[in-house]
Amino acid sequence: MACLTHPAWSRHRHSWRRSVVVAVVSLVVLLGIHGPMAAQRSPDPLGGVQLAYEGAFRVPRTESDIETFAYGGTALTFDQTRQSLWLVGHDHHQLVAEISIPDIRTGQTIEDLATAELLTPFRDILQGRRRLVGENTSKIGGLLRDGSDWIVTAWLYYDGGGVQTLSHFRVGRTGQVSGPFQLGTETGQAGFVAGYMTSVPAEWRNRLGGPALTGLCCVSVISRSSHGPAVSAFDPRDVGSRSPVPIRPLLAYPEAHATLGEWSSNSPLFNGATQVGGLVFPAGLGRVIFFGRIGLGSFCYGTGTSVRALHGRPLPDGSTIYCYDPDAPWQGVHGYPYALHAWVYDASDLAAVGAGQQAPWDPRPLTAGTFSLPFERGQKLVGGVAYDAATQRVFVSVLAQDDEWPLIHVLRVTDAPPVDPTQDPPTSPGSSRRGNSPAVGRAVPR
Repeated sequence: MACLTHPAWSRHRHSWRRSVVVAVVSLVVLLGIHGPMAAQRSPDPLGGVQLAYEGAFRVPRTESDIETFAYGGTALTFDQTRQSLWLVGHDHHQLVAEISIPDIRTGQTIEDLATAELLTPFRDILQGRRRLVGENTSKIGGLLRDGSDWIVTAWLYYDGGGVQTLSHFRVGRTGQVSGPFQLGTETGQAGFVAGYMTSVPAEWRNRLGGPALTGLCCVSVISRSSHGPAVSAFDPRDVGSRSPVPIRPLLAYPEAHATLGEWSSNSPLFNGATQVGGLVFPAGLGRVIFFGRIGLGSFCYGTGTSVRALHGRPLPDGSTIYCYDPDAPWQGVHGYPYALHAWVYDASDLAAVGAGQQAPWDPRPLTAGTFSLPFERGQKLVGGVAYDAATQRVFVSVLAQDDEWPLIHVLRVTDAPPVDPTQDPPTSPGSSRRGNSPAVGRAVPR
């Protein structure tokens, strides 16, 4: 049973490489929108969040097969004190390391980009305790600074019974680890909270219910997770001092309330190939932005193949079918081709949920759509997102773009009018309060 505590909730059963430089990606009034929903762009000036593309850089390469960022790049976070980035390395080993932020530039090839330096060597930040979140393979979902401590999340890659409850750890300044701890009072709700995290701007903390957000979306066994972006407010100081840690659910789409689309659908807001890698909450905007990817093709569950003629045919052993997907030749969900995707929510809608005026599945994105970044190729998986409030920079880790290494892209929030959190913005054609579908499209270079 996987639920989140909220007055409105009842209990429910949960089962390219490219040399093009993108000048500006607008994530609320998307640039270059194509398709039948293009006419639904919002004229609301408060929706004009824009991210100017500054450039990218490469992560350092090491000789080790274990202490490496190859096949890694998840749980990205910005360290304000050290002006650096921390992230998880190789997916199999889940070691964490710190890198510098080098010269950020654009280029015609990846080789034109600067390479970060390794500042703090790889280490098991949870000192073997990650396995305590439950039986099966576990992964680090997010990293968040709490003073000199770390808050670290971990989630089970496969949780067929939806039973994971423990999810958050505290790592002290000297490396001591406590946890894992449970967030919220409901059993099995880790599938909604055990991943990405970010800080809440001071002006929104009272309305949302805490100084930080934590969430998880779209993981294996979708019945135990959210059918779209999910997030809850919490206080990092409570991790290790209160049990269970209080949370305030703000956004979640359980199986019984798949507002954005069903798992087996071809919805442009959520489908089985959707992945959310992280979120940012820039100060002064009143907007919460999630980054990930979505499948643009038809939903297919089976074994990927590069032979188009095999699509839909059974394997020789009859165990499953072939799905045309030259980017993912393994068994699972396919939606080839794939695109980077962003969902932008009005923070006032989340505040309404926190106040009990809406259910967590009621809000729809103010806008949502696909966008492009230089050098993108393959599955276009976002490993993590980090935010530097002082410079308004957003760091996006896109996995396996530099051969098997991730690339870190840098965007800057620009031309953004201030938003007063005590006042609800005027409704617009794209506003979730009007009940209309958001603008959806593809942001293209200009």
